[in-house]
Amino acid sequence: MPAKTLDEAFSSKDQIAVAVKEQLQHEMKEYGYEIVRALVTDLNPDSRVKASMNEINAQNRLKEASSARGDGEKILLVKLAEADKESKYLSGLGVAQQRRYRRGVDDEEAEL
Repeated sequence: MPAKTLDEAFSSKDQIAVAVKEQLQHEMKEYGYEIVRALVTDLNPDSRVKASMNEINAQNRLKEASSARGDGEKILLVKLAEADKESKYLSGLGVAQQRRYRRGVDDEEAEL
């Protein structure tokens, strides 16, 4: 167990159970007992270890949330810039149309 990290230990409960069974079988055989199966149902680390694991998980979730929030803000800024660009383009078209109209009116007045 000391060679494994806590995450590895939790993910390899079956391997730990086999190792415990083999060790117990070896020790108990001289007393006439046969170990059929060893069950590892729960690993209970020190409360400080649990607290630090919870803190790590919380920080990872906060990091992911911050990244997602940043991506959302980036998308919003891009959409606002695109909308501003489109607004300015349409405004330019309107000004150009007004100038064409005004030129037409000026040409008609010049003919009179």
